[in-house]
Amino acid sequence: MAMKTGRQNKIFSMLNLENSLPDQVFNKPFQYFRFMEVDLVFSEAFGCSVLSWIDAENSDSLRIGKIVESSSCVDQIRQLNPGSSGTDYVNLLRDGGPDQGWFYDMGTYAIASDTGRWCVYCERYNEVAVLGLDEQSFVRFSDQLTSLPVQRIEEMVSNKIYPFDCLTPRWNSRLIQNYRSI
Repeated sequence: MAMKTGRQNKIFSMLNLENSLPDQVFNKPFQYFRFMEVDLVFSEAFGCSVLSWIDAENSDSLRIGKIVESSSCVDQIRQLNPGSSGTDYVNLLRDGGPDQGWFYDMGTYAIASDTGRWCVYCERYNEVAVLGLDEQSFVRFSDQLTSLPVQRIEEMVSNKIYPFDCLTPRWNSRLIQNYRSI
């Protein structure tokens, strides 16, 4: 396993980087999971939401890390500070254009604040992202969660919402088994 810098520790410690979906990717015992189409994670609306979360929890920063799957480490940490905008978030993801911008890459990403109370894990190639939250964050951000198209995995699968309508029944079943949520 690759060495981790201090900037990587928060994201790295919340994830089991040897796993990928549909297996459990979070080390932290989150009780609440909400799934979404991956493009939402790369939108200005999502950026506005998570940036407001770091303000609300008095976090120092929002960290976005690209997961390097061949070495099981989080690399290329990018950071936004409180007061940043949704536009800043999207610009950070697109920085460098198609050759270097994360928006254009079909990689795996993690997003977390310094508090470690929530984390987003995103696999662009599967078109699936999952948000894990502890109870305090779920209660604090429940109003904002209802304004985003995020749902429990059971609802996403049973309602055949994209991309869950394209995934195999076995894959969906394993997601439900690993991400049952309150």
